Amino acid sequence: MFILTLGVGLESKIAQVTANVIFIVFLNLYTGLTSLNPRLRDVLAVMGASPREILFRVKLPAALAWLLAGMRISARYALAGAVIVELLTSNRGLGFLIAKATAQLEAAQVFAAIVVLAVLGLTLTLILQALENALMSWRV
Repeated sequence: MFILTLGVGLESKIAQVTANVIFIVFLNLYTGLTSLNPRLRDVLAVMGASPREILFRVKLPAALAWLLAGMRISARYALAGAVIVELLTSNRGLGFLIAKATAQLEAAQVFAAIVVLAVLGLTLTLILQALENALMSWRV
């Protein structure tokens, strides 16, 4: 649908990747915010905490783990979605390289592109894991 409405340019690729990412991240964030133990909020409220303090001291730290997990999961889907859109509509990029090499029966180029995608996916995962470790240093 993105290709039909936005064309074969960069806009359809961005829309596809955004659609892949936003639902996973949003659902994980929503789950993190709703899975919070209500007793924690009640204890802080009894101690006189304002709603803003409850948000920053309880809700956001509890949802941060869910948010970062959603980002790590969606990074893989975003990469796969971008390659698939390139495979279908583009005239450059790794998806195009895979389609072209497959049509010309050049297995070495196909495997080289797959290795590059695997390294890119691993790099994204490691970057997001490092971000998670930095933001959640209090977690064991």
